[in-house]
Amino acid sequence: MTSLTNVAQTEPFTILDAAEAVRFDYFTLQDFLCPIILFDHVRMRSAGFPPHPHAGLCIITYLFEDSPGALRDRDSINEEVLVQPGDMLYFQMASGLIHEENPAVDGVPINQMQIWVNLSDAKHSLPPATFHLKSAAVPAVRAGQGNRGLVVLGEDGFFF
Repeated sequence: MTSLTNVAQTEPFTILDAAEAVRFDYFTLQDFLCPIILFDHVRMRSAGFPPHPHAGLCIITYLFEDSPGALRDRDSINEEVLVQPGDMLYFQMASGLIHEENPAVDGVPINQMQIWVNLSDAKHSLPPATFHLKSAAVPAVRAGQGNRGLVVLGEDGFFF
């Protein structure tokens, strides 16, 4: 059985000359992550990602509160969202969605986390949807003095 003390990261890699990412090693963490497919820390620095498709999954994007810039996302269901630092964006890709992600201001980098979740077979045929949570609406848990954790999945977070 894998323990959390064995958490491993891959080497940083580049995505489309637009961002650097560090992916947590799925094979080390698979006992803890199922149905999570990817868990990435991404620093987008330039033009972003042109239109591209996804299906059968949900993607949760969280812009870290200290992110220098905001994210603009447009998709094939006519949603255009400006995601500010501290905000969270949920994509229900389900039956399929095409979207593009770009810095809101060209040249101002973005610091974000993305979690990709495999939807159950029963939810693969759902229509695509986009849900944007402003930072004040992101559920948080406080413990001790100054400790705060965000709830992005599960009973008090987003439902799949």
